[in-house]
Amino acid sequence: MPLAGMRIILIDDEIDILDATAQLLIRWGCEVQASVAIPERPIEADLIVADFDLGGGVTGLAAIDDLRRQLGESIPAILISGHAEDRIRKNADLANIYLLAKPVPPAILRSSLSAIRLHLRDEA
Repeated sequence: MPLAGMRIILIDDEIDILDATAQLLIRWGCEVQASVAIPERPIEADLIVADFDLGGGVTGLAAIDDLRRQLGESIPAILISGHAEDRIRKNADLANIYLLAKPVPPAILRSSLSAIRLHLRDEA
């Protein structure tokens, strides 16, 4: 299991999507902190996965930025968006955030997580 032990903070305001994605990540061996909003007490994480539109005017970009500040490091992140706006892509690129378009097939999510994990190992 190449993703075993990978610690992920998962944020999505749609509870059904949050639960399904969390269960998928857990089946792949990941440790998951799933939340419908920015967690008040985030776990030490290897990766943040956030939906773009978190409701209430909060974006996944803001959530990732907040978590990175809280945890004191530039944690790799994936932003999942149903919006095809160039502005979102540009802002994600500037913040060094991977952008995946909804709906994200499990194989694409898994390969993205694996690529990030390999990159983290190469940096260590």
